[in-house]
Amino acid sequence: MKIYRDKNIEEVISVEIEYKILDQENWAKIELTPNEYFEEIDESECVNSQRLSEEYNFDAIPKYFHAVEYLDCKLSEIQYTKLTIVDLSKSAKLVQSETFWNEGNNRIIST
Repeated sequence: MKIYRDKNIEEVISVEIEYKILDQENWAKIELTPNEYFEEIDESECVNSQRLSEEYNFDAIPKYFHAVEYLDCKLSEIQYTKLTIVDLSKSAKLVQSETFWNEGNNRIIST
């Protein structure tokens, strides 16, 4: 898991999505930068040309609600996803898993 540090703030965060495609034995994994995972900061929220510290909190607003939306796969092909966000500056870790069935029409979310 890669840890990213923003030049403008003293915060360290990593975002990783593991997923399993139906009928495949092994899990796949992607790592995202905070810029790829979280919503872009609004320029009006900048102070002295620096981002506000809440931009990269582990609980900041993601671009998408579900980890599967970051993947380049059809929902009907996915069996499981596991999102892990680690924020070392706050000693926080968020793990959210989803299980899909019925061609992606049903899911269970667990944290």
